[in-house]
Amino acid sequence: MKLGSRWVFTLLFAGLVVCEASVQAAPAEKPDPERVRALVKQLDDDRFLVREQADKELRQLGKDVVPLLKKELQDPASLEARCRLEKIIDHLAPDESVLPLIRQLGANEFENREKATRELLQKGKAILPLLQKQMAKETDLEISRRLQHIIKKLSEMK
Repeated sequence: MKLGSRWVFTLLFAGLVVCEASVQAAPAEKPDPERVRALVKQLDDDRFLVREQADKELRQLGKDVVPLLKKELQDPASLEARCRLEKIIDHLAPDESVLPLIRQLGANEFENREKATRELLQKGKAILPLLQKQMAKETDLEISRRLQHIIKKLSEMK
Protein backbone atom coordinates (compact mmCIF):
# COMPACT_ATOMS: atom_id res chain seq x y z
CA MET A 1 0.00 0.00 0.00
CA LYS A 2 2.91 2.35 0.63
CA LEU A 3 3.99 2.03 -2.99
CA GLY A 4 0.51 3.02 -4.15
CA SER A 5 0.38 6.13 -1.97
CA ARG A 6 3.84 7.17 -3.17
CA TRP A 7 2.62 6.97 -6.76
CA VAL A 8 -0.45 9.04 -5.94
CA PHE A 9 1.72 11.63 -4.22
CA THR A 10 4.19 11.66 -7.12
CA LEU A 11 1.43 12.08 -9.68
CA LEU A 12 -0.20 14.86 -7.69
CA PHE A 13 3.13 16.65 -7.29
CA ALA A 14 3.92 16.29 -11.01
CA GLY A 15 0.47 17.67 -11.84
CA LEU A 16 1.08 20.69 -9.62
CA VAL A 17 4.44 21.35 -11.25
CA VAL A 18 2.89 21.19 -14.72
CA CYS A 19 0.04 23.50 -13.67
CA GLU A 20 2.47 26.00 -12.12
CA ALA A 21 4.65 25.99 -15.24
CA SER A 22 1.68 26.60 -17.52
CA VAL A 23 0.44 29.49 -15.35
CA GLN A 24 3.87 31.13 -15.40
CA ALA A 25 4.27 30.61 -19.14
CA ALA A 26 0.89 32.14 -20.02
CA PRO A 27 1.47 35.49 -21.71
CA ALA A 28 -0.24 38.53 -20.24
CA GLU A 29 -3.26 39.60 -22.24
CA LYS A 30 -3.08 42.97 -23.96
CA PRO A 31 -5.84 45.37 -22.95
CA ASP A 32 -8.79 45.45 -25.31
CA PRO A 33 -8.84 48.90 -27.02
CA GLU A 34 -12.65 48.93 -27.17
CA ARG A 35 -12.93 48.16 -23.46
CA VAL A 36 -10.35 50.85 -22.66
CA ARG A 37 -12.25 53.37 -24.81
CA ALA A 38 -15.49 52.51 -22.99
CA LEU A 39 -13.84 52.93 -19.59
CA VAL A 40 -12.31 56.25 -20.65
CA LYS A 41 -15.77 57.41 -21.73
CA GLN A 42 -17.03 56.49 -18.25
CA LEU A 43 -14.43 58.83 -16.74
CA ASP A 44 -16.74 61.62 -17.94
CA ASP A 45 -19.96 60.09 -16.56
CA ASP A 46 -22.27 62.31 -14.49
CA ARG A 47 -22.18 59.79 -11.63
CA PHE A 48 -19.14 59.93 -9.36
CA LEU A 49 -19.22 56.19 -8.56
CA VAL A 50 -19.15 55.31 -12.27
CA ARG A 51 -16.13 57.58 -12.79
CA GLU A 52 -14.37 56.07 -9.75
CA GLN A 53 -15.06 52.50 -10.90
CA ALA A 54 -13.76 53.23 -14.41
CA ASP A 55 -10.64 54.81 -12.90
CA LYS A 56 -10.08 51.75 -10.73
CA GLU A 57 -10.56 49.31 -13.64
CA LEU A 58 -8.16 51.24 -15.88
CA ARG A 59 -5.49 51.17 -13.17
CA GLN A 60 -5.97 47.42 -12.76
CA LEU A 61 -5.15 46.87 -16.44
CA GLY A 62 -1.53 47.69 -15.66
CA LYS A 63 1.25 49.39 -17.54
CA ASP A 64 0.29 47.81 -20.89
CA VAL A 65 -2.72 50.14 -21.07
CA VAL A 66 -0.58 53.33 -21.00
CA PRO A 67 -0.15 53.68 -24.81
CA LEU A 68 -3.93 53.39 -25.26
CA LEU A 69 -4.54 55.95 -22.51
CA LYS A 70 -2.08 58.36 -24.10
CA LYS A 71 -3.97 58.01 -27.36
CA GLU A 72 -7.26 58.73 -25.57
CA LEU A 73 -5.64 61.71 -23.83
CA GLN A 74 -5.31 63.49 -27.17
CA ASP A 75 -9.05 64.12 -27.30
CA PRO A 76 -10.61 63.83 -23.82
CA ALA A 77 -14.29 64.56 -23.35
CA SER A 78 -13.77 66.92 -20.41
CA LEU A 79 -11.23 68.49 -18.10
CA GLU A 80 -12.00 65.91 -15.40
CA ALA A 81 -11.48 63.03 -17.83
CA ARG A 82 -8.16 64.57 -18.90
CA CYS A 83 -7.02 65.00 -15.28
CA ARG A 84 -8.02 61.45 -14.41
CA LEU A 85 -6.21 60.07 -17.46
CA GLU A 86 -3.05 61.97 -16.58
CA LYS A 87 -3.18 60.67 -13.00
CA ILE A 88 -3.74 57.09 -14.14
CA ILE A 89 -0.80 57.33 -16.56
CA ASP A 90 1.38 58.81 -13.80
CA HIS A 91 0.33 55.99 -11.48
CA LEU A 92 1.02 53.22 -14.00
CA ALA A 93 4.19 54.66 -15.53
CA PRO A 94 5.65 57.25 -13.14
CA ASP A 95 9.07 57.20 -14.78
CA GLU A 96 7.60 58.54 -18.02
CA SER A 97 6.58 61.80 -16.35
CA VAL A 98 9.23 62.01 -13.62
CA LEU A 99 12.40 61.66 -15.70
CA PRO A 100 11.65 64.63 -17.98
CA LEU A 101 10.90 66.73 -14.87
CA ILE A 102 14.22 65.70 -13.35
CA ARG A 103 15.99 66.90 -16.52
CA GLN A 104 14.15 70.23 -16.16
CA LEU A 105 15.76 70.72 -12.73
CA GLY A 106 18.90 71.67 -14.62
CA ALA A 107 17.20 74.10 -17.02
CA ASN A 108 18.77 77.51 -17.61
CA GLU A 109 15.54 79.36 -16.78
CA PHE A 110 14.70 79.72 -13.09
CA GLU A 111 10.95 79.42 -13.80
CA ASN A 112 11.41 76.04 -15.49
CA ARG A 113 13.50 74.70 -12.60
CA GLU A 114 10.94 75.89 -10.05
CA LYS A 115 8.01 74.50 -12.03
CA ALA A 116 9.71 71.09 -12.26
CA THR A 117 10.42 71.19 -8.52
CA ARG A 118 6.76 71.98 -7.73
CA GLU A 119 5.47 69.24 -10.04
CA LEU A 120 7.80 66.64 -8.55
CA LEU A 121 6.73 67.61 -5.03
CA GLN A 122 3.07 67.37 -6.06
CA LYS A 123 3.57 63.76 -7.15
CA GLY A 124 4.21 62.88 -3.53
CA LYS A 125 6.11 60.15 -1.75
CA ALA A 126 5.30 57.51 -4.36
CA ILE A 127 8.13 58.78 -6.56
CA LEU A 128 10.78 58.71 -3.82
CA PRO A 129 12.38 55.41 -4.96
CA LEU A 130 12.64 56.71 -8.52
CA LEU A 131 14.18 59.99 -7.34
CA GLN A 132 16.66 58.19 -5.11
CA LYS A 133 17.66 55.86 -7.94
CA GLN A 134 18.18 58.83 -10.26
CA MET A 135 20.07 60.72 -7.54
CA ALA A 136 22.56 57.85 -7.26
CA LYS A 137 23.55 58.15 -10.91
CA GLU A 138 23.17 61.92 -11.39
CA THR A 139 26.30 63.74 -12.62
CA ASP A 140 24.89 67.27 -12.99
CA LEU A 141 25.60 69.18 -9.76
CA GLU A 142 22.58 71.50 -10.03
CA ILE A 143 20.17 68.62 -10.66
CA SER A 144 21.76 66.62 -7.87
CA ARG A 145 21.37 69.51 -5.40
CA ARG A 146 17.74 70.06 -6.33
CA LEU A 147 16.97 66.34 -6.20
CA GLN A 148 18.45 66.18 -2.73
CA HIS A 149 16.17 69.04 -1.65
CA ILE A 150 13.08 67.38 -3.17
CA ILE A 151 13.89 63.99 -1.63
CA LYS A 152 14.29 65.63 1.78
CA LYS A 153 10.96 67.49 1.45
CA LEU A 154 9.11 64.36 0.28
CA SER A 155 10.63 62.27 3.09
CA GLU A 156 9.33 64.76 5.65
CA MET A 157 5.76 64.55 4.29
CA LYS A 158 3.17 62.56 6.22
